[in-house]
Amino acid sequence: MDYLTIEVKLIVKGATESEDKDLSFPVVPIVCGHATNSRQIYRYNTSKLSTLKLTLGHILGSVEATIFVRVSDGSWPDGFRAQLAAFATGIRRKGVDSVDHKRIILLDSGSGNVPVAGEGGIILSRRAVSVETTGKLRVCVKAWEVSKSVKNAVKDELIFEPKEANRSFGLLDAGFCKMEVTVACRRVVEAATPAGGRKRRAAEPKRP
Repeated sequence: MDYLTIEVKLIVKGATESEDKDLSFPVVPIVCGHATNSRQIYRYNTSKLSTLKLTLGHILGSVEATIFVRVSDGSWPDGFRAQLAAFATGIRRKGVDSVDHKRIILLDSGSGNVPVAGEGGIILSRRAVSVETTGKLRVCVKAWEVSKSVKNAVKDELIFEPKEANRSFGLLDAGFCKMEVTVACRRVVEAATPAGGRKRRAAEPKRP
């Protein structure tokens, strides 16, 4: 058995950082057995002031995929909201809560402008996801005017097959602009067993 403890700090945001108020500090213990398939794990932690739901994807035989998005043609207009998300699909087994349909938000601009850095790079709130080596990675975009319903959103998606220590490329089309998506993968391998200890998981360095 592998034992994992996740500590969470919940804060009520104030007008300024000095006005932030601590809400709770839940500690969530998780026991990961020797599973034969990838699955989702749910844990709940309830305090006097809040209930925390933690969702953890236990993914076997995985690569770490780092995602980069860049506006390559056109520009992102003001007043348009963006939502970029990823889905990591894999082998599904009956009776197991699959990770296939779990949306991983890479960016949700809300009512604000899409954060674009130099050379068109979009600043994502999250870049890395884990994907089964036998699965696929879907990267999706939704774009719509803030003043209109999401039902009017422009949608597009790309599907990547994870490649160990390699890069894959694709284009997302939002209508008013095109975005180049780069997915860089690196394999997760077993590290050597330390003296008197247990095996650890480590990320294999990227090849030059």
